[in-house]
Amino acid sequence: RTLASAGSIDFCLWDATTGKELCRRIGEKRAGWQNAALSPDGKILATHGSSTIHLREAITGTELPQWVRGVPTDDRSTLSFSPDGKVLASASINSGICLWEVSTAKELCQIGQRGILNGVAFSPDGKTLAATLAVETNEMKICLWDATTGKELRRFKGHRGTFRAVVFSPDGKTLASGGWDQTVRLW
Repeated sequence: RTLASAGSIDFCLWDATTGKELCRRIGEKRAGWQNAALSPDGKILATHGSSTIHLREAITGTELPQWVRGVPTDDRSTLSFSPDGKVLASASINSGICLWEVSTAKELCQIGQRGILNGVAFSPDGKTLAATLAVETNEMKICLWDATTGKELRRFKGHRGTFRAVVFSPDGKTLASGGWDQTVRLW
């Protein structure tokens, strides 16, 4: 089990069991890494900062050749790998949710509407995508989409204020969300 963290100029990988730091990479000062996601096999680290997504080998920090120039996104973006590691979801304010093919860095599709997206997660089977969404009317919700067709499947409301995170249980039957209202909700 490995944990990835991203800071303003560095990212680190940690052994989640022992707490030991496995590696630390210092980036350029302009990087401003804001988010990180580790592929399910622990081999690829996706980072977001300075309006760009980069993918690199997790341990060496070497950027994957097709991602060297990065993929432009909004200043605020959240990342999640599909369970098979073949697709990366990025959710941002102006672009909505974009699905990227990891092997080619090509955009596969855009899903959902634009708004403030602070969390995105694939279901364990990779068929459903969940995201927190705050739209212009200050309506806060979690939306579920079919990850292949982009069709909206369901909406959940309940937090007061902005959602911060969303995650599926390992069996995919429960969705957990956390918000600025200091609550965690199970759906």
